[in-house]
Amino acid sequence: MLLYILGSLGFALIGFIFYVWYNFIRVPPELAHLPALPPLWVSQSERHRVTREIAKTQPFARQWIRNWGVVVLHPEPAKIVETNASLYEKAPSRFSGRSFISQFLGFGYNVVGVQTEDWKRHRAVINPAFDPAYIRNFTNIFNSEADKLLAELSKIDTPVHAHDWLQRFTLDCLGIACFGFDFGSITNPNNEFAAVYHRLVDQGPSAAGIFAPKRFLVPFGLLDILPTEENRRMQKDLNDWTRLLDRMVKFGETSQDSDLAALLLKANSPGAPNYLSMEEIRSDVAVFFLAGHETSATSVASTMWYLARYPEVQQRAYDEIVKVVGKHEEPTFQAQQELQYLTNIISEANRLTPPVRVLPQRVAMQDTELPGLKLKKGTHVSVSIESLHHLEREWPNSDEFNPDRFSSEAHRHPFSWQPFGAGPRVCLGRPFSVLEQRIVLVKLLQKFRLGLPEGAPQHIQVADRPGLLRVESRVTIHSREA
Repeated sequence: MLLYILGSLGFALIGFIFYVWYNFIRVPPELAHLPALPPLWVSQSERHRVTREIAKTQPFARQWIRNWGVVVLHPEPAKIVETNASLYEKAPSRFSGRSFISQFLGFGYNVVGVQTEDWKRHRAVINPAFDPAYIRNFTNIFNSEADKLLAELSKIDTPVHAHDWLQRFTLDCLGIACFGFDFGSITNPNNEFAAVYHRLVDQGPSAAGIFAPKRFLVPFGLLDILPTEENRRMQKDLNDWTRLLDRMVKFGETSQDSDLAALLLKANSPGAPNYLSMEEIRSDVAVFFLAGHETSATSVASTMWYLARYPEVQQRAYDEIVKVVGKHEEPTFQAQQELQYLTNIISEANRLTPPVRVLPQRVAMQDTELPGLKLKKGTHVSVSIESLHHLEREWPNSDEFNPDRFSSEAHRHPFSWQPFGAGPRVCLGRPFSVLEQRIVLVKLLQKFRLGLPEGAPQHIQVADRPGLLRVESRVTIHSREA
């Protein structure tokens, strides 16, 4: 009997090992000819160097993230993937419902993660809050929050870590504009709600939050269920975060009809044409906070560094601001739209340091093919933004910072620049982010001259880990009135 049990266990173990190899480790024959990207645990700078090198001659690569998938490196196949949402659906979450990431974002339930039919429902509810005609109402909010930021920066006489300060600014802007909720993190970064949020999404040097690389590498969220002190603390923060989300959504009961909180709350009413459950609403709110302020903070932080690195570009931007807005006047909605050179600077900064370097994975819903590549149903496909942004044929001298290249787009593929994604599921918060970025940069340049600390590297420094890009470089700020 014992031998029988041991034999059965042995066969089961062999079967399990074969299952894991066949489904997760084996390279599918149709992808075997593609060059492979380094795994996630390799230095990200090396990983992106290899990606760009492969893109010089190949439109595709393969990568392993718990199984083998395809990374698109050229704009034409990227266009096919991103404009055929029903054929290339958003991939289901790789995290279990108990994982910290799933608890925070509710992947599979928010406007970013859901598949096409559910996405249409979410988008119909949210669209009015991000309509360009409505976004102009946020101009005064962004000006007011920028004034608070400048007041705090004026107290500092050492090089500043711009990314940290801009995280506070964009968090407060999003909370007030969309939910009528003031985190107050510009003046008090240690207040309860801001502190909980930033511990959860920590992208700083410790990378101890829910997006720590180790949590991506261990499958099914197994690392998150271990009874460690770190996990207990994380779970407490997640419980507090959930209560905070419920509180922010409740602000919709007294906010304007077109505020995001009000629109989401209406969609939870019985008989609503595009009904959203409270779980879906919490998930939408969470993903808006992550995508809506982290990426904008990265964009402005990188733009500030390039302005500091290239003083002649900074001077041209300042001259344009003085001409269009004035030396001390607040930028109006109309005026910020006329700042073409400043917009080109932001676009070029986003090209060189895109906040999101690889778009979330999609999955082929049937056997299909991209130009020169056959795909089996179920193959995961992602698009490398960094590769698209550095193709020499689209961007001559691609490593150079040159805002003037955006003065004309006549000879570029329309999908070769997409810091907000592209296609039907392009980021709907783009008008919000662009307005926010222009206003805070106008205010910064009206008040300060930006520079680099003595002896600082001449290349922008970013955190060398997976996930959203984080700018580590510091800049100096000096009053123009000094």
